[in-house]
Amino acid sequence: MNETRLAVLVALSDDGAASTAAAALRRRGHAVVAAQRDEAVRGQPDAQVVVCDLATLEVLRERGHGARAIVVDLPETPTAWRQALRLGAADALCRPWRLAELVAAVEAGPRAPRPAPPRGVTLQRSLEAEVDAIERVLRELCAFLVGQGIAPAARARALTATAEVLENAARHAYAAAPAGRVELSATPRRHEIEIEVIDHGAGFDPLDATREGGLARAAALAEDLRVTSRPGQGTRVSLRFSATRVDLDDGEGLDLSEMDWLSPALARRVLAGVEHGRPGPFYSLSPALAVTVGRLLAGAAQRQRAERALWS
Repeated sequence: MNETRLAVLVALSDDGAASTAAAALRRRGHAVVAAQRDEAVRGQPDAQVVVCDLATLEVLRERGHGARAIVVDLPETPTAWRQALRLGAADALCRPWRLAELVAAVEAGPRAPRPAPPRGVTLQRSLEAEVDAIERVLRELCAFLVGQGIAPAARARALTATAEVLENAARHAYAAAPAGRVELSATPRRHEIEIEVIDHGAGFDPLDATREGGLARAAALAEDLRVTSRPGQGTRVSLRFSATRVDLDDGEGLDLSEMDWLSPALARRVLAGVEHGRPGPFYSLSPALAVTVGRLLAGAAQRQRAERALWS
């Protein structure tokens, strides 16, 4: 329960999102009114906080509504962020946003919108379309995605699909000539990864590109796969993967199935929960983390303790 009770107006075009957001804020003790855009513009002058999209906020500001505003579903473009700043939004959330983020933004007090997510962080590589070069660039791509915080399941899908596309270029684009070059780029966004592979080889008619073979397998792994190709003019394959980051829930449990390691704080929390008899399903652990937690619970082996005693 929040100590400060706020009058909140939720004005969203999506009725389901509006009702869910309103319910979450009411559970925190706030007085919440959910309204359509026209209703919000006509009334609710006493609202201290408004949760709405960018277009609704613009209309509200034109009508003189000065409440602190949380913009949701903001497009991830510099123009949209500048518009939110111009309209005096206290915070802005891009889709898909989480209820916990929204509640925190409503209760945080006045502040400027967070800076736009970085859009220039891109891995770009040019490689020979041959096996050794493909393996090297896939390892480099894996390290890049780890560094960007992309969870293991999303990394696995992205790397597997990219391997299919790169091998397709090696086997088919340059099948009748010495291996040519392939251009690879990977750009993580806030909630997705965009990967593009371009070759300058034989090309093909893309109408049947994703019905069977490597491109079909890549299409099964990606949220979106697009192929642009013409005979003799090379091929461009664009892939998009959902990459929502690892999420901790509301405190009743932890989902660690997508994490590579435990921070010291998380290690202490998990160990405390297990040692105090929490039920097994309370934690969702990846196999690697399950082994790690088991080792932490067991402590050092007798031989290790003896060796440490001798070292000391």
